Amino acid sequence: MKTYRLFGMSVPGAMLAWVTLVALTLLSIAAAGQSHHGASRLLMTWLVAFIAWYKSRLLVRHYLESRLAGRVFDRVVRWFALVAPAVLAVSAWREAGAFTGLMAGLF
Repeated sequence: MKTYRLFGMSVPGAMLAWVTLVALTLLSIAAAGQSHHGASRLLMTWLVAFIAWYKSRLLVRHYLESRLAGRVFDRVVRWFALVAPAVLAVSAWREAGAFTGLMAGLF
């Protein structure tokens, strides 16, 4: 298990990842709440999607350890972890009407 030196203490990588996941969860909750209080819903949803992508990377790296299972499996897991945040970002773009306007201009 990988450890990091933080403020003179040895901290396990999994614990540091867990604390980061909790902080990012709180940040995404705050961003989602701001979209209901006047902030741009599209931007806040994209921020939540980016946070979800980063959280999935942390989970894959520190808990699933897919890199130890082989190159192909690692890539499959990383692409799978990208799917949900990407779909969230595209659906937010579509809900905002930007996607419809773009598609109308193409066809």
